[in-house]
Formats: sequence, C-alpha cells, structure tokens
Amino acid sequence: MSKETGTLRERLKTRLRDVRLTQRELADRIGIENQQNITHWMKSGTIPAERLFDVARTLGCNPEWLLTGRGSEDASSALTVDAGALTKVILGVLDGTAKAEIDLSPHDTAKLVARVYAMWEESNQMPDFEMVIRFARFDLAENS
Repeated sequence: MSKETGTLRERLKTRLRDVRLTQRELADRIGIENQQNITHWMKSGTIPAERLFDVARTLGCNPEWLLTGRGSEDASSALTVDAGALTKVILGVLDGTAKAEIDLSPHDTAKLVARVYAMWEESNQMPDFEMVIRFARFDLAENS
C-alpha cells in the first residue's frame, strides 16, 4: 500500500508505527485523557478539526495528507504557520456559514481546515472569508 492511499485508519497506523508511538502515547502527547478517542477517530475515519494539527505535528506529517491521503506526506515544511490560530479562524468563519447556508460535517470541516492550511502555507497569506466559503461550497458539491 502506498502511503498516499488508503484510509485515515491506515495512514494513522502507518504513522504511529513510523514514529514508534502507541495510541495511548499519541493521546498523552496531544492532551487527550482517553485513548478511546484515538480509536474512535480510526474507526470513524475523521479527526476533529481542533485536533488535526496536534496529531499531524506529533506524527510528523502533513495534516492534509493525514486526513485525506492527498498531497505530500512529508512534514518538512508543514506546520510553519500558526496552525492553532488558523484553526480558530476557520472554525470562527464556519460558525458564520449558517448565513451562507453551508452545513459541513465534522469530517468535512477538518478537511476544509487542512485544505486552507495548505493554501495558507503555500502563499504565506491568511485566507479571507470568501475564499473559505468557496472551499466549503466546493467540498459540499464534491461530496454530493
């Protein structure tokens, strides 16, 4: 299996093995009390947007690749922007998307965060509201 393919579960298992961590150790490092949350993410195929960057940083991989299998697995240049700030901004924007009649699942929200992060990292510019809304609408259309 290529590392760029497969499910979130397979990518998580591969990265945990590569960095020699257990699910319990990952949970400890990202500040989660219950290892069962990691197990749930693996079974459900999603990571909450607010945890995506912590998991990717701990596993030393690109958050977009971890979540979707797209892009480069390599984290050598990943996470150079303030991922926590970006996540807060995007989640804040998404709170306002009700006005735009956009309703994303938690998984789609995490994918949107990863996509906008990748774009921000490439351009070194914070994405604006309209750009995030366009990405959100594209993700909805793509998953319909």
